[in-house]
Amino acid sequence: MVIDVNMKLARHFAENLVRMPEYPASLKFMSVEKRAKMLDEIDRSGSCSLIDSWPLDPDPETLFNLFAKIANQLAKIAGLTKEYLPEIPDPLVRINIVLRLWVGCLDTAKTIAVKTLSGPVTPQDRSIGSQYIEGVASADSIYEAGVEAALAFKKRRGDYISFVGVPPGTRVFKLIPKQPGKL
Repeated sequence: MVIDVNMKLARHFAENLVRMPEYPASLKFMSVEKRAKMLDEIDRSGSCSLIDSWPLDPDPETLFNLFAKIANQLAKIAGLTKEYLPEIPDPLVRINIVLRLWVGCLDTAKTIAVKTLSGPVTPQDRSIGSQYIEGVASADSIYEAGVEAALAFKKRRGDYISFVGVPPGTRVFKLIPKQPGKL
């Protein structure tokens, strides 16, 4: 499984934006469905995809445009998250939280997908992805909250999913619907 560069960049950016904030109260009481709604809204806005590709030999104007795009994307996230995380007035803290949630959700959504833009997802991909997610989620409870929202996220989009290859006992395995056939 190849981890999307945007996922790595968003997580790295969040970790270096502000000191890792505490798990917010509004997130504790937010249902996975509401988390999925927020993340779907943000994902569809394109806000979290900080870069499409990095220029090989960038000139100053290209870099200025790239950084302006990143700044605009982050401003969108700050605006979109006010209603979902109302007790957090600092937009940088909200951006940190949402980027980590988004990465946890999308890492997991891509792991349980039947196929992604990169092609089919194999059982081996799901095993590797689940183990990667397990490692990150064990150290980051906000990322883990994104993992928990992945099934609801996929349901909102009407996407096909598969858990074939997901190792038992992992956080991803725990997402398997209790009622077969229902998503």
